[in-house]
Amino acid sequence: MAFIFLGNAQINKIIQSGFWANLEGTMDREYLHMSLFLEEPNNKIIGSFCKAKEDRVFPLEGRLISKDSIVFQTIDGTVPQLIFSGNFWEDGKGFYYIRGIATRGASIETSPFKIQHIQSSFGSAVRKYGEFKQTTEEVEDFMQRTKEALLQGDSIFIANNIRYPITFIINSKKLPIRHPKEFLAHFKDIVSPELRRSLQQYHTHHLFSNHSGAMFGNGEIWISAYSPKTGGLGDIKITSIH
Repeated sequence: MAFIFLGNAQINKIIQSGFWANLEGTMDREYLHMSLFLEEPNNKIIGSFCKAKEDRVFPLEGRLISKDSIVFQTIDGTVPQLIFSGNFWEDGKGFYYIRGIATRGASIETSPFKIQHIQSSFGSAVRKYGEFKQTTEEVEDFMQRTKEALLQGDSIFIANNIRYPITFIINSKKLPIRHPKEFLAHFKDIVSPELRRSLQQYHTHHLFSNHSGAMFGNGEIWISAYSPKTGGLGDIKITSIH
């Protein structure tokens, strides 16, 4: 599967050395999530993409050809070839996109696509989440385990992986929790049916991240490796559940 994006000098607004660019958008009404990273000095592009309703991730690899174009392809040969041809575009309001036409293999079947640059976060090829000492896979695996624990009612895992003290909002009131036993006593109040329904709508790839850590979905879960005790990076812990 090969991807070709043809654009203009606005590429530097989306793809910057040392930063992961997260993009979201549609291809023929199907919602996609994509992350791209530029490795210099060889202008190598790595990344991945997935469909919004699927957990499967397709790794990407390619090269920045010039300031006007990049070419990259999946390194998973189990899917039909798909070629994207598009341009970099700014809408005049400060939002940047890649948009164009996707062609499926050697066929004449095409689909329009438009992917918006959502966020860029500092990182490296193996550490997409720069605010963590863990690898990309370790961060996303922890988030996946947390999601599964909340859906399956595994209160012990959640209690043992929270950074205390922590405050929850229950019925519009603050509930401070200082230790695992306290959390377990309020687990059913904290993990509501509404939260479980919301968790089912999102996957744990291409997480939003900043200095506060990494976020799942629309903020249902936040995790962080920052240790207030040492002022450095340590084990991944849950810092918020909404």
